[in-house]
Amino acid sequence: MQFKYFLLPYCLILVFCVSSLFAETAEEGKIKIAIMKFQLRGDATEKEVEVFSEFIRSKIEETKVFSVIERGQVDDLLEEHSIQLSGIVDTGNTENLIEFGRISAVRMLLIGTIGRLYEQVIITVRLVNAESGEVVFANTLYSPKEKILGNIKRLASEIADNGLLFRTKITLEDIEASIKD
Repeated sequence: MQFKYFLLPYCLILVFCVSSLFAETAEEGKIKIAIMKFQLRGDATEKEVEVFSEFIRSKIEETKVFSVIERGQVDDLLEEHSIQLSGIVDTGNTENLIEFGRISAVRMLLIGTIGRLYEQVIITVRLVNAESGEVVFANTLYSPKEKILGNIKRLASEIADNGLLFRTKITLEDIEASIKD
């Protein structure tokens, strides 16, 4: 009987820690993300990359999972801190991405390419943990031009789903850390 009473304070502490973590998540609500400038590939034009990138950005904002920092803020931070992100998509070098994540206080980065090959639009995306450089989600979308808008909407939904998984993963790690303390 005394053993039950011995565990009671620990259970109450655990409940308090878990509830405060979920309350904090609910207040913050969204994962702060920077959507980096998509790289041009294949036969795509600069205008197509610009239009499709903006459509991806707006569809990701519509998911309500992410708080997207404005493109101008991204450019200003890159310029202010002299961070070069060119080539990161190809080389997999994440050092500058992590540095950018640190100075911008974002938790996620979305990087990718947009290209066209014959009549197919090809979009590759990588959702990256800004603290570790770990790729949380990667996908390549192949779409005929006439179906690209619907397919981008589906892609944004997949990105949001994986962002939620990332947020849940962090919350579970936080719970485990609070139990150990």
